Parts: sequence; structure tokens; C-alpha cells
Amino acid sequence: MFNAFEIATTPPPLRAVRYAVVDVETTGFSPRDDRVVEVACLILDRDGALIDEFASLVCPGRRIPYYASAVHGIHDADVADAPSLNALAPVLQAMVGDAVIVAHNAGFDRGFLPFFDEREWLCTMRLARRYFPHAPRHTNQALRAYLGIRDPRLENMTAHRALADVLVTAGILRACLRRKAALAAIGVARGYRGNTAAGGHRRVFLLQQ
Repeated sequence: MFNAFEIATTPPPLRAVRYAVVDVETTGFSPRDDRVVEVACLILDRDGALIDEFASLVCPGRRIPYYASAVHGIHDADVADAPSLNALAPVLQAMVGDAVIVAHNAGFDRGFLPFFDEREWLCTMRLARRYFPHAPRHTNQALRAYLGIRDPRLENMTAHRALADVLVTAGILRACLRRKAALAAIGVARGYRGNTAAGGHRRVFLLQQ
């Protein structure tokens, strides 16, 4: 079984050409038994600037349990006429292209997007644990408050909706990139290159210092 905390032996470039930040809302926690009900994707350039975005409700082909609706607020009637994930897969694949895929707790999202199974992923939860170890928690919303992430659109959105969460995740990624650049600058000033060793598997990547 995939472990969300695996680290790559060969990380992607320190500054990818593009990042594809993704988030899914689902009927539950099991990629085997549950289904996606909403998906969102932001395409960012290497500096974190927004290039493109996409969000859609998804018909899961099954009823949405009440406990899942209580989290994200999506109900059966909302997705009755929505496209299936299979129908959206070509759209997402074309949009993502060769970008490095980014998600918060990436193992969860990756499990529900099998058409990106063999792609490079970055986990912003892992990145934040490295670059902001003193944050009280490293959940998406806790980091939003800790890092002071602000986007005008978030004022009219609720947490645990795909677009709202992906906007926060993009903010976390930008903060990690800034923090990494600052640490690298300090390292250069001190003549220190840092430790770039990593072990584990290739599934989810962690930017090296």
C-alpha cells in the first residue's frame, strides 16, 4: 500500500517548470471503496504565479454518505448532473501536462487520481513540516492561519471544498518555496550546501535543502 510519507530517492527539480496543485473531495477515505465528488487543479509557474485553474463537481456513481456531506457540504443532488471522473481525466491530464503534481497530504489525493499514479508528486504537508516545524499543526487550514495565507476568493468559500482547499495548498507551496530560497541564501552566505540525502521510494517527493 502507498505510504504518504515516503520520500523520493531522486527528487524533482528544486524549481519545477510548472506545478499542478490538486485537491479532491470524496465520499470517504478509501480509494478502493470511495469515489471523488469534486476536483480542483491550479497550474502555477516556477515562481508560484497562477497560470490556469479548473474545478468541477464529479458524479461518484454512488450515494454520498451523510458523514461525508457533513464535511464538504456536497450532496447527491449537487452531483446528479456532474461529469464522471473518467470523463474529466483527459481534461486534467491535458491541463497538468508535465507539471510536478502538488497536494496537501498527497498520498490521499493520489490514491483517488489513478491516472496520475506514476507521476511526480510533492506533498505540502511534508514540506511544511520541514520548513515550518513550529506551526501548531500542519493541516491545510491550520497552516492557512499560521502562514497568513490570503486570497480574496477564500472570503466567500468554505474549507473542505476542492477549489478553496487547493487555493490554500498553493499558498502553502509558495510559502515553502520562499522559505527554501531564504534558507538556501543563508547557506550560500555561510558556504554551507546542506544535506541532500534522501531515502525511500519515488512516489511522493520532498524538496531537498
